[in-house]
Amino acid sequence: MSGIQTSSQAIREAISVCGSAIDTLRVTQRGMQSKYIEAGKDWNDSKYQELGAVVDECNQSIKKALRELETCLVPLKNMENSIDEYESVNINSNVSVSNDSDSSFHADNYDSISMDAQVHHVVKNKEEGLRREHFVELELFDLFPEAEGYFITREAHFRDSSGSRVHDPESETGRRIDFVVTNRDGVIIDLIEVTSKTSDKTRQLAKEERIRNAGGNYIMLRDGRLAEIPGSVRTKIVRRELV
Repeated sequence: MSGIQTSSQAIREAISVCGSAIDTLRVTQRGMQSKYIEAGKDWNDSKYQELGAVVDECNQSIKKALRELETCLVPLKNMENSIDEYESVNINSNVSVSNDSDSSFHADNYDSISMDAQVHHVVKNKEEGLRREHFVELELFDLFPEAEGYFITREAHFRDSSGSRVHDPESETGRRIDFVVTNRDGVIIDLIEVTSKTSDKTRQLAKEERIRNAGGNYIMLRDGRLAEIPGSVRTKIVRRELV
């Protein structure tokens, strides 16, 4: 297990590096474009037009780098989540595979099923869930383009006003949401949970309600900002079938 934990840490560090690079490139891209537009107020001759071509070329290169980095993040996050699920399997106690899993593989039948079967089911279930989330993420990028000021955060835990994770008083476990959408003012406008066509989310939503009632009304956004969830915003269940 120590080898798995070491691999998990290395993957998390790689994800962090990719995330930081993406954020830095986006800030650079916005800053470069903003300064070029600002310069055009007092300077707009042929040299300015030539500079515009250079800025546009740089912008295209940054977009290409962003796409490649975001593509790299998908398998890294898949691997991280698979390792997390593997580490969460406990054959010595009657606990469920995952606090927020769609799995129908409950603790009641753990004793009669081998460890290999447990791990195989957990990994397969997680992989299918990540594929669903990937499809929905692409849809969200179209619906809420970053160019219009929207900001999408993945797999965010419910936290309190100090940024600490809040646990459900009944199960003593936390909860994370698949996607959080904020507008240009940093206000949360959507909480989205992705699942299969048949999965029952009643227990998870009840758990989420208890967590929010216990003070878990904040989300740590992708850039480290802590945003409060408006009382009117409730989690939307988005159901997808794999094809």
